Amino acid sequence: MSAAAKEGSCQESGTTTLVHGSISSSSSLEKPEEPVDESILKWRQTVEGNKSPNALRRWYLKSGSDGIYCGSDSPTQPVTININERWEADLPLEGVEDGYYRVVLCVTPRCTDLSSINTVTIEGIAKRKDGLYTQKPGDDSTLTNIPREEIYGFPPEEFTRLKLHRQAYYADAIALCVSILFGMEDEAQVVESPFMDIHYVEIEPNQAQRHEEKDHVVYGDEYPTQVIRVGIDNTPYTRPVRIAAMSFSDAGEFVTTFYLTEGIGHIDIWDIRSQSGKSSSSSPQVITIPCAQARIEVSKADPSSLPEINLDISKSGSQVALCTEEEVKGGISFRVFKWNPASPVDHDLSQPWPLQPTTTICDNGYYNMFSYHTSDPLNSKEEDERFCICDGLSFTVYNTVGRWTQIYRISMQQNLSFLAADQALDSLQGRYFAWLNTNGVISVWDFETGKLVSHILTGDDSASNPELSLDGSMLAVTISGTIQFYDTFTGIKLGVFREGLSEESDIDYVLGHDHFLTYNLQESTVSKPCKHNVRSLVNVRNMSIVKNYDIHEDYYSQYLRAGKTMLFYYTEGSNITIRNMGDILSTAGSDECGVDGVCPKKPVIPIILYSGCDHRLENVEGTKFIVGCRVPLISGDFTREIDITVDDGAADGEQRTLSIPLGVDLEDFYAFFIPTTSQLVYLAENNLMIWTLYAEDPICELSTIWKIQEDPPGTLPSDHVARGFVSAQVCEHGRSFSIELTKPTWYRATVSYRALPTQGKPDTLTMPISASDTLSTSEEYRTVQGVLHLINVYRDGTVDCKQAIVRYLQERIRPSPKHPASSLATICKAWTLENRGVIENLVDELLPDNRITWVPDSNLRKEQDPLAIILKHAMDNPIAIKVAKVIMSYCVTRANKSMNLAFLAPLFGSLYNIMDLFPDEAARQLSRIAYIPVKNRSYILDNHILVHQPQFRLQFWKPNNQPLCKTKYPIMQLHVSDEIPDVSIKSFTRPVFSTSFDALWYYRDAKALGSSGEVKAEASDTTTTTWWRTLFRMIRLKTQLRAHSYVECYNFNLEFFDNPAITALVTYKWNTIGYIYWAVRFIFQCCYYALVVIAAIMQIYYPEPSKLVGLFIVIITLSVVFLWLELLQAVRNLSRYARSQYNFIDMWAFLLPMGAAIHQLVIIYQKDSTGNTRLLSFSVLIVFLHMLFELRVFKSVCKYTAIIQQTVFEIRVFFIIFAAGIFAFTIAILHLLRSCPYEGCEAPETGFSDHFGGALSATYFFMGGIWDPIGDEFKTHRWAFHIMMGIYFFFTVIVMLNVLIALINKAYEKGDDGWRLVWIESRLRFIESAENMSYHIPGFRQTHNYFPKEIYFSATLQQVKEYRQKYNINSKQKEEEDDELNIAEDWLQDILGEDGYQDEEPEEDEDAETENGDNNNNSNNNNEDDNEDGDGDEDAEGNDGGDEDEDEDDDGDNGNNGNQRVSGTSTTKAVDKKPKKKQSESKLDRRSSTREKKDKKEKKNTKDKKIAKKKGTKVAIEPGWTTDEEGGNEDKDGGAQRAQDARTIRRLNTKIGDLHEQVSELKTQIGGLQKHLATQLSAQRQQAQRQREEYQELKNLLQALHKQ
Repeated sequence: MSAAAKEGSCQESGTTTLVHGSISSSSSLEKPEEPVDESILKWRQTVEGNKSPNALRRWYLKSGSDGIYCGSDSPTQPVTININERWEADLPLEGVEDGYYRVVLCVTPRCTDLSSINTVTIEGIAKRKDGLYTQKPGDDSTLTNIPREEIYGFPPEEFTRLKLHRQAYYADAIALCVSILFGMEDEAQVVESPFMDIHYVEIEPNQAQRHEEKDHVVYGDEYPTQVIRVGIDNTPYTRPVRIAAMSFSDAGEFVTTFYLTEGIGHIDIWDIRSQSGKSSSSSPQVITIPCAQARIEVSKADPSSLPEINLDISKSGSQVALCTEEEVKGGISFRVFKWNPASPVDHDLSQPWPLQPTTTICDNGYYNMFSYHTSDPLNSKEEDERFCICDGLSFTVYNTVGRWTQIYRISMQQNLSFLAADQALDSLQGRYFAWLNTNGVISVWDFETGKLVSHILTGDDSASNPELSLDGSMLAVTISGTIQFYDTFTGIKLGVFREGLSEESDIDYVLGHDHFLTYNLQESTVSKPCKHNVRSLVNVRNMSIVKNYDIHEDYYSQYLRAGKTMLFYYTEGSNITIRNMGDILSTAGSDECGVDGVCPKKPVIPIILYSGCDHRLENVEGTKFIVGCRVPLISGDFTREIDITVDDGAADGEQRTLSIPLGVDLEDFYAFFIPTTSQLVYLAENNLMIWTLYAEDPICELSTIWKIQEDPPGTLPSDHVARGFVSAQVCEHGRSFSIELTKPTWYRATVSYRALPTQGKPDTLTMPISASDTLSTSEEYRTVQGVLHLINVYRDGTVDCKQAIVRYLQERIRPSPKHPASSLATICKAWTLENRGVIENLVDELLPDNRITWVPDSNLRKEQDPLAIILKHAMDNPIAIKVAKVIMSYCVTRANKSMNLAFLAPLFGSLYNIMDLFPDEAARQLSRIAYIPVKNRSYILDNHILVHQPQFRLQFWKPNNQPLCKTKYPIMQLHVSDEIPDVSIKSFTRPVFSTSFDALWYYRDAKALGSSGEVKAEASDTTTTTWWRTLFRMIRLKTQLRAHSYVECYNFNLEFFDNPAITALVTYKWNTIGYIYWAVRFIFQCCYYALVVIAAIMQIYYPEPSKLVGLFIVIITLSVVFLWLELLQAVRNLSRYARSQYNFIDMWAFLLPMGAAIHQLVIIYQKDSTGNTRLLSFSVLIVFLHMLFELRVFKSVCKYTAIIQQTVFEIRVFFIIFAAGIFAFTIAILHLLRSCPYEGCEAPETGFSDHFGGALSATYFFMGGIWDPIGDEFKTHRWAFHIMMGIYFFFTVIVMLNVLIALINKAYEKGDDGWRLVWIESRLRFIESAENMSYHIPGFRQTHNYFPKEIYFSATLQQVKEYRQKYNINSKQKEEEDDELNIAEDWLQDILGEDGYQDEEPEEDEDAETENGDNNNNSNNNNEDDNEDGDGDEDAEGNDGGDEDEDEDDDGDNGNNGNQRVSGTSTTKAVDKKPKKKQSESKLDRRSSTREKKDKKEKKNTKDKKIAKKKGTKVAIEPGWTTDEEGGNEDKDGGAQRAQDARTIRRLNTKIGDLHEQVSELKTQIGGLQKHLATQLSAQRQQAQRQREEYQELKNLLQALHKQ
């Protein structure tokens, strides 16, 4: 039959309408009354007695065509439904208003045996006028899947009204199609017993006031926690209510709703705290009374006519923000309502508390997308909450306390995007939020400061739905049917998940920290026939599905951070259905096994690992393994070792085997196998280790390593612990187990093993840790201590075992909530002198150069920073720098290869200590990161701000708009704005490099600053500042004695400023805030300079001292102020203040004029006629010198001041000698001309002054040709005078002046080479002060965009090449050193001959023996440095190949690599007899050292050639070295050289003899050891045989107990 025919058959029966309890019947044909059976009358009375006042329409049922029932106008006999039978009914809906309605079935359950039934599905679906049913489940379906457990709750043989919780939406529908379908346990089973009788079907309005007593609400298998029913008693029952908008508070304690009725908007707040976290499948909490309520008038009564209604509620529930459409100027009306949640006692709690409107914003902005947010919801106060508004172009933040004020506003993009705005608000997580640009670039912003944190390039324009993890460290985004994960601060892709996802980019998911929840379409397709979807909980680290949840598809998911709760909810008509799942994102996996984490466990048979005993194992997949045990000699101890072999039928030599060392062979080792998970669990000493076995390579993977209990006080590292195995139980899924162990017994290494006592209650160990675990250690402790045990296993393990350990540790390098301790940090903490070689090799494998294994955390704490930890060891043992070099090399290499500065976070975090301990290493690492290219050059060029240097321009008030392509050395910062990029950018072709301000300074108070180095933005009347406010704050800050310093520059040497990255950083800060700070400071100083000069000039030209009193008082006042500022600098950092020579000039520039002014005031007031102005005269000079040094920030001035400083520095010793000479000549000439040899003689007549000062001055000016004081003496015949003046002229004019000229020339060359570095350093000091001051001026950092985390600069390829060549950041230096080493080895071979020693033995020389020892000691010291970098990979990236002294070194700890090179190096040093000193050299010293080496090689080639001529042979000259073909006689030092060669040969022969003796002794020891081993092995075999017999008896006993 067609749908129309069915409809007609049902319409013929008429309808029955109930309106407020009155029943009206209508029929198309009038029929005569027929006699009614007495049972029918009784049944009708029962039906009439159960009328519901809420019913809008009722249908009685009668049979129709094709088994489809129709509605009847009068009560009829009930319809019986049998089990395993599909039942349907078509009920007409004419005259029913569009809206949501409830479906009620009045039934009498008949079946008592429900064992054959699995589920019963009841559905009420609307049929449209076209006769088609809805194909896809939607809002017009009440499909409810009732599980068997809920059916048992139906009252048997009683009149019951089954009210479906789900509502149906009827719009343009002509019939209600009700169907009942059975889901059987056995689909093939036929059961025809009755299930229930259906009396009638009703529909009710969705906001019916109450349930009837006999109403049994059917929720099905949705298991809601709470149900909120809105609109009760607000409208007549005939008018359906529909929720237009709703929102949860951050803590999940309140819900706000909005709905419309007849032009009135209703805002309700609902308190859901009472049932938070409690779930019940049968009786959810139904909430019908809101705790607060408000009414507003709206222009449109129909919510569908409004474009969108949005509202949000604060964390405490005290504020509700609403945005609705109003007919007002400005478009969108934004309103805020408040109430006091702490209601007074006398308030009637049955009545809602009134919501009061407080704020209305009505302007041209778009306020329909907003959200309340707190950065730290767990520890925040109400005043910390912020309100965010996003209009598609910008992001604005307000405070929410008192009068709302704007904190900051960020312009995001030039194209309006409501989707990006909505996703930005959804991504708000903690302190960060993400903005998705149209080009697939995601920018992450700091919510508290409004500063850009990072930008992530996805490379796909289809990217959507960015989400941040709970701590903000991870970002996820959906791209083309995948969810991709990135590190928030580095932009590094961490993984991709695609299993069970749709092909669309818009995928719904919720991201936690280590887990995320998303749809799984593959699992959903095999779900139940109801509207359910599977939500999969996935582990982010390995992208594996942890658990699946069967959730109705209508539910939306929301994770409430403050309440740590996952809520699933949906709105349907007037109902909000809430399902509280708890904190499944944080506690994932805790209840994976069984119901509520309880899973029955079964005992397992242990495996006792004896030497020579093999055990065959098989997992559930049928893979077979052989586990054997042996006791080899490892590191001088007999170590128990297990061999795991895959039993795949291959030959013995081809089987794949993995050997795992367990520990010293002093205890029993126990193990057991879990077939379901293919895991081998074994206990070794105090450690638990779990290995997962596979059929393919690798055959074993380490899953867990624990140290189960702490060692007691006084335990030595060499002590051992033994535990007896009692029993073990494993759950049927293999995910959890428990082990009972005897109490531990510790043994000294010298005490032999003995049986353990078995009395006492055993300890219980559970995995994972549960309440039954009796060991008082946390999981973090067990994991951390287990990692320490792995160091010994790694030391003794095979290659495959070491690789498995490395893989295990690499997964745990970065801390997580499950593994809060970093494995790399734990290993670095365990560094000692004894295990330094093992740890160095382990760290080297954990951090390879060819791939990313560790992404450093930008907010890493010092106790979790491996580089900071290892540097602490280096303070006491400098050899620990080898491990630090491995970590630094990894960070620098990855930063260059991935073009990401985030890898340098550990280096920057410890750079201060590295500079203090190892300045050369710090300089080398900084030189390697000088040119790090940007990864996203086009994005930077399209979104940047150019920072121009200050220029004198007529229109100085206008910005400098010079384009990028015309800027010589551009420096840029990232700035995302709504401006269209300049088309001229395409003509800019130079490479762009990035650098971070972390390379310039470190943050002293990291807690007060965020990851971006910014102070939290505070709300105030204005979030910006003005120039006069800034000036006032600067002056007030300068007068404070203890001003907090936020940043402090590193202790740079001048060589560091040759780094282009540091130069770019200093230049950027100078061009933005540095020159302003300097200019303000210099203006005040110029006033001071002018006053001193004016006072001096007025004393010259206007000699009226009384008029200068005020001027001198002002000079004294300013001098005191400047001296106070100098004192503040000294107090804040006395050591740095004392190191700077400019500070001493500052002190004299203020002290001397102050003293001169005081002196002049004393003279004026005392009217001292003998007074003088000498101090003021010198004050003018010192003021001029001070001004000159203040101007050193300018390049043109600094060049000459630097040369002057260098000149003074170079001639400081010469000046002392020269001054002493003048002093001596003064006394000599004075004595010669004015001495009196006898008593009573008269002084000779001469013009030479008898005053010593005048005589000294005259002697000095003799050099200038001023001979007037002694001019007459030249006319005399005093020969002594003429000789004296001849000596004076020779000493001063010929010698001293020429030496002075030579020294000045040398000083000029040095100053000309290094003045640029001095210039940069001079600017840095002002920049540091300006940066610290910016933190103290409220609003300054918000007003000016001068504080990025990173900047970008450009350089030509030629500049990059020259810099790398200058600092040997390539492999050329290494190749040259290798050539020198090969030359030395060839020369030594020529001397020693083919056998390595000469036949004739030279005489003994005790001095040579001493020198030999010194050389050996020095060689050992040199070998402690590692062979640094220099490989081809790093050369390709432009990295340093290592310093000269490091490339000659080798691994002196293990001696595993580079033996040939060590031999050559040591021998060369012995021949040279002069050990190479390990010291820090400047680059000029290195170049000088290289020239000296070349000179030595040239002499050596010349000498060899001369010797060859005497012998009649030819000598090949090494390439790169020159010789003198026309040399004269043999070198004078030839005899000394031959003696040195003889001593070298003698020492080598002595060593060879000693080695022969040592070999003989070793052979003897080996022979004795072999005999001992044979004896011990025989005893162990006998013991193993006894243990196998005991084991077999124990196994038989356990099997018997198991059967019982």
